[in-house]
Amino acid sequence: MIVSNPPYIRSGDMPNLQPEINKWEPRNALDGGEDGLRYYRTILSEARGYLAFSGVIFLEIGEGQAEEVSGIAMQNSFCNIAVIKDYAGTERIVAVRAL
Repeated sequence: MIVSNPPYIRSGDMPNLQPEINKWEPRNALDGGEDGLRYYRTILSEARGYLAFSGVIFLEIGEGQAEEVSGIAMQNSFCNIAVIKDYAGTERIVAVRAL
């Protein structure tokens, strides 16, 4: 099982974050690259080397990223993909299973 909350904020959105976030949080803990998806590409392209057969990956995502992260998972031959919403009804987790 792999569980990750990778940086998922688009680089261009970093200046628009709340001032206290930019002041106290390290940039590399937040900045997910130009489209916010850099770390998802890396994780999903390398995950099979760390997962047992039928292993699961849970990835926290930013608002509006479920479709793109699911697409990255499909490009990496993950086919059992689910999107889980948080208590506010926002798509928050993409779960994939290696088969």
